[in-house]
Amino acid sequence: MLVGVANNFGYSPFTVWPLSHHSEPFMPGDRTCNGGAYTFQIPGALAVADTVVIPMRVQDSASIRCIYAHVQTPTTDGQSAYLVKMSRDDGATWEVLEYMGIAQMLPDGAKNTYDFVVSQGYGKPVTRRLPYNEFGIILLEDVVAGPGQQTIQAASYGASRLGFDVGEFVHVNLGQADEEYVQVLAADQEAQTFTAVFTMSHSIGATVRPTIWPTAILNEGDSLAFDILGVASPDPGSDLTVVIQT
Repeated sequence: MLVGVANNFGYSPFTVWPLSHHSEPFMPGDRTCNGGAYTFQIPGALAVADTVVIPMRVQDSASIRCIYAHVQTPTTDGQSAYLVKMSRDDGATWEVLEYMGIAQMLPDGAKNTYDFVVSQGYGKPVTRRLPYNEFGIILLEDVVAGPGQQTIQAASYGASRLGFDVGEFVHVNLGQADEEYVQVLAADQEAQTFTAVFTMSHSIGATVRPTIWPTAILNEGDSLAFDILGVASPDPGSDLTVVIQT
């Protein structure tokens, strides 16, 4: 493939990218068709656990496309929450790939972590080229615009932890009149609070959506695993599948 630019000043130097063989580096933006899926399956009733299964090794370097989970038998007794993670040092330390959850939906119960977001206008995994990184986060209190930092209580259907990283940018009430883009200056994962400067006022229930770019890169030899952070009660649902698509 030849790549160049032409305008009224003339022609730029041409860059040649050979696409007839599989070698690094790939042309920027060129889909390599290297992708696949890492799938975990856990039979039986769901239960809270860390590193639920033996970690799986990454076989080929790739970026994350989409992460989701589903159960064969749903429940209407509550929601469940999951943390998908990656280790680059054989499990000594873990990095978060995605928090997600299966929402409580009536009357039949949700089967997939994406059921709620699809009902809000997102596409199903087959249409995705980036992770969802969305689990129904909302503001649990009103926010009044001001020049100073404010610590705000949040909640979600899918995570027993906040899931925001300090320095990350989040969208507040995306697509609405009070939409704004704020940086997370501090975060308490367990208490599900975050600190930011708000230039717009927001009502309780306003949505908060983390950014999804850049996505994580999996390197050959990395380990993949997941935790179950919370389950419904008394019926937790059963037969779980977790999928990491690249």
